[in-house]
Formats: sequence, C-alpha cells, structure tokens
Amino acid sequence: MAPRNIVVGVGEKLFLECRTNNESKVRKWTHVNTSGSTQNVYKHPDAFNPSFRHFNTQVNADGSGSLYANSTRSEDAGIYGCEATVDGKDETFTAQVIVMGENYM
Repeated sequence: MAPRNIVVGVGEKLFLECRTNNESKVRKWTHVNTSGSTQNVYKHPDAFNPSFRHFNTQVNADGSGSLYANSTRSEDAGIYGCEATVDGKDETFTAQVIVMGENYM
C-alpha cells in the first residue's frame, strides 16, 4: 500500500507509511522537491542523505516501512517515494507532502 498524501505545517510531525506484502521490504525512500530535483532520503541499510538527517525510518518485520520527522521544514514539501522489491521487481509507491507556512491556520 502506498503512503498517503498529507498536509502538515512547518514544525509539525510528518509520518509516511509504506505497507508491503509477500514479505517485500522497503529498500529506499526518495524525495522529489518542488523544483523537480530527486534525492535519496534513505537507502537500506541506514544510509541517510545529510540533507534529511532530521528524518528517521523504521522497517518492520513484515517488510513495511515508515519515514518520519519530528519537526517538518518547508523544504520537506514534495513527492516521496518508497521503493520495495515486490515479486522480484523493484516498485515505487508515492505520496505528496504539502508543507504549509508557520501562519497557515
């Protein structure tokens, strides 16, 4: 199951979950920023891009994974992808993250 689209405010918690089946494991999280540039956020095992050090990840025993940040930044907006190997093929599931400014409420 792909992560869900989400709207968060600057400084709020961000949580994305990617559920897999057939004992597939989430291998990588990517980020396409609002300018269209793609970067790896996380690549198994435990390799974080320095620009995303404020994120953490967890891969569960069932292979599903989550990506989260305790304090979202405006530059965290964009499209996130989780990559997993499903039935021997790499597949990417995506979600859009919209980050609203400090005074959005």
